[in-house]
Amino acid sequence: MLSREQIGERRATGCAARLAAVSNIVIRLAEPHDVPDLAALRWQFKMEDADGTLGKENEAEFTARCEEWLETQIQMGSWCFRLAEVDGRPCGHSWVSWTRCPTQSQGRRCSGT
Repeated sequence: MLSREQIGERRATGCAARLAAVSNIVIRLAEPHDVPDLAALRWQFKMEDADGTLGKENEAEFTARCEEWLETQIQMGSWCFRLAEVDGRPCGHSWVSWTRCPTQSQGRRCSGT
């Protein structure tokens, strides 16, 4: 188990420190005009762990299909898409799906996936 000092040292040299060094990072709600960037980032994300191929689609086919899906999801509002930018250039993304989950009470509750 790490001591508090060790945890503090890791935080000081880890991801949070690297992000703090990038002072011009912006994370914002994606808009419809961001769809091509989101699709391209999705392709890159999925390719990171792949062996160079993902099924039978090439990048152009995948991004076209992904863009169509993204446009629909943005219009429906069932997903929340965030885009990270450094100096105005896309560098990351997050996607959260909003669903209604049953609970013992009748109140509404949303959950991210």
